[in-house]
Amino acid sequence: YLEPSLRFDSADAMLVVLWVVVFYFISNLFNYILIASDHQSLLLRINIIITVVNIIWNLIFIPYYSFIGSGIVTIISQILLFWLWLYFSRWIIRFRFDPVFIVGLFIFSILVYIIASSLVNIFHFSDIFEIILIWSFVSAAYFSFLYMTLKKKLFFSYFDNTI
Repeated sequence: YLEPSLRFDSADAMLVVLWVVVFYFISNLFNYILIASDHQSLLLRINIIITVVNIIWNLIFIPYYSFIGSGIVTIISQILLFWLWLYFSRWIIRFRFDPVFIVGLFIFSILVYIIASSLVNIFHFSDIFEIILIWSFVSAAYFSFLYMTLKKKLFFSYFDNTI
């Protein structure tokens, strides 16, 4: 189906999945805000819309770009899901995000992506070892960043106590 210049391997897929994970973990906070405030029907409608959009885009992009097209569509869907959940969560609980925190998180994500892609290009291991190595690095980096953020109480300082 694909011409030789558009063939991808598992390392390419792993780099795409790294971006999906970033938005997935961030958006879970807003998911739980909607659940805790008894807005499951809104949550269901948002998920249905994103699922339909994802399926349509996959039908368009998979024939041309294989699983990489699907991965990019999933990244875009996760970003849309994040913004929709953020938008509707702000109706329920008032909070603000410090732009410095958002930019820091984005820069951190880019650094993880660059380092992970460098590891893939430098080392040529078997596929399973490569996946374990990259996921170990990403997990360690993510949880280290989360620990440092929570330890300094930076994360919770971005929420107002008013509902």
